[in-house]
Amino acid sequence: MRRIRLSLLAAGLGLVAGVSFIELAVAHSLPVSSTPTPGANVPTAPGKVTITFNEPPDPGLSAIAVIDAQGESVTRGTVGVVAGAPDTLRVALTALGQGLYTVRWRVVSSVDGHAAAGSFVFGVGTAVPAATTASAPSGPDLSSVSPAALIGRWLLYAGLFVLLGAAFVGNLIYRSPPAVILPLSALAWLAGAVGLALVIGLQAADAGVGPIQMLGTSIGRAAILRAAPLLLAGIALLVQWRQGRQTVRALGTVGIAAAAALLADAATSHAAGSAASHIAGHGSHVDVFIQWLHVTAAGTWLGGLVALLVSLQGLPSEETGNIARRFAIGAMIGIAVVVATGLLRAISEIGSVANLATTDFGHLLVAKSALLLLLAVLGAINHFRNVPAAGQFLRPLRRIGSMELIVAATVLLLSASLVNVAPPGHASATSAAQSAYGQQPPPDAVAR
Repeated sequence: MRRIRLSLLAAGLGLVAGVSFIELAVAHSLPVSSTPTPGANVPTAPGKVTITFNEPPDPGLSAIAVIDAQGESVTRGTVGVVAGAPDTLRVALTALGQGLYTVRWRVVSSVDGHAAAGSFVFGVGTAVPAATTASAPSGPDLSSVSPAALIGRWLLYAGLFVLLGAAFVGNLIYRSPPAVILPLSALAWLAGAVGLALVIGLQAADAGVGPIQMLGTSIGRAAILRAAPLLLAGIALLVQWRQGRQTVRALGTVGIAAAAALLADAATSHAAGSAASHIAGHGSHVDVFIQWLHVTAAGTWLGGLVALLVSLQGLPSEETGNIARRFAIGAMIGIAVVVATGLLRAISEIGSVANLATTDFGHLLVAKSALLLLLAVLGAINHFRNVPAAGQFLRPLRRIGSMELIVAATVLLLSASLVNVAPPGHASATSAAQSAYGQQPPPDAVAR
């Protein structure tokens, strides 16, 4: 059994290392149309430049610069959003003479906080050389996903999952919360807070804004949505710590706050930023709700397993058997919800079955699905073999549970990666629009 656990750990670490070296192109606001269009030779000088993106950009963090052949700016005023079109930015121009003009844009998505940049050339009474019509999105933030971004997401998810699972186990599995739940929850809160600080800090750095300036932007609003419930959970834990005891109400507050933080994260993820949804003109509230169910079910199941293994100490007894059976029922419900909602989200995001084999998102999704299947198998072994015997023997339950946690840690890493990778459905819709626009996106997925 020890050899099996070591093999699983090695496999998980190998997968972690493999993911670390994948060049992941990730989701952003990217242009799908503009006036003038790239390479256009317009007979009359335009009074403004407008660019429409596949996701609504944050105007406070975005810029459009237009320069002439001598490198002088010809823009007038600041960048603004076109009335009634939140996905379109415009900037006014001075009186233009005949010649070539370069449009350089940089935007930050108001949906997920990712930054992107690019440029194109148009002419006024002058033909544009074919080689200079447009550039693919580029910039210092368009490389592979940074290890710090993965670590931040991993810590955030791990912390929220354990907070949610600890509240579930402490309130619904035990007759009264065991003492170990409080320090476990405190450690989970600390991990989540550090992870959130990394996520927010990296987004602000990519957008080129400081902490004060960030508050009035979409990044700041998303940060507040995530931080507020986490702060509430921290206050509830602090009150319990100072009183030296845990209560069902306080743990319930922690669990609800963790679920609310996961909802805020889902509302600023791919589920809310589908290019297909924006282009088609309809909302994505159902996708956000399904994504939230997916992560809360996973948190209840996997975070609850952490709390169970930490708290289920001492000699086996009739009570330990009852505790294990109650948790097994909740875990099976959680697994069923994770599978059902994960399937719905995969159908929405993958586009076609072929994308599973040809895109980074598909590769990560297949790896995550395989590990979730392994988790389900390990859970079934515990449910049908070790849980019934938990009144006499706890060691087999702990061994299989430890294996589950090793695999679950890798699943969380893959989930952290998927957050930053453009879903093929998103990329396909963007690619189709950009092909009509005349700008070709990078292969595999759109830029970060």
